[in-house]
Amino acid sequence: MNTTFKTIALALTIGIANVSQAQDVATTIDEKAYVAKIIPIANTNTMKVYVGNIEAQKLNVTLKDQAGIILYSRTIRKNEPQAYLRINFDQLPDGVYNVEMGNNESKTVKAFRKGSDYIAAKTIGTLVALN
Repeated sequence: MNTTFKTIALALTIGIANVSQAQDVATTIDEKAYVAKIIPIANTNTMKVYVGNIEAQKLNVTLKDQAGIILYSRTIRKNEPQAYLRINFDQLPDGVYNVEMGNNESKTVKAFRKGSDYIAAKTIGTLVALN
């Protein structure tokens, strides 16, 4: 029953993200323990993050600037099969920002550029780090 619930929750998360993807360019993170879609909303400084917590473990999502300073942090708990985050870049200066997501075993980093007008729709780099 628990596995069925997780599967349904994951399908719902991916389905919602795919509907949103039709309007905006999405970045997908597909790990063994979780799946995520990061979607910059076109012509804005806002980013949507959908997370499916497949293996029900603690996940950390952080936004850092180029100096590595944490600007936003959210922990997705073990009992959260899915999560929706909305990150607003309006108050941040133009530059490159990293969205880091991971668990105790690995971390994925996606870099996004905020320009004068809005956040870039495509990632400018990816780094996967295994602990």
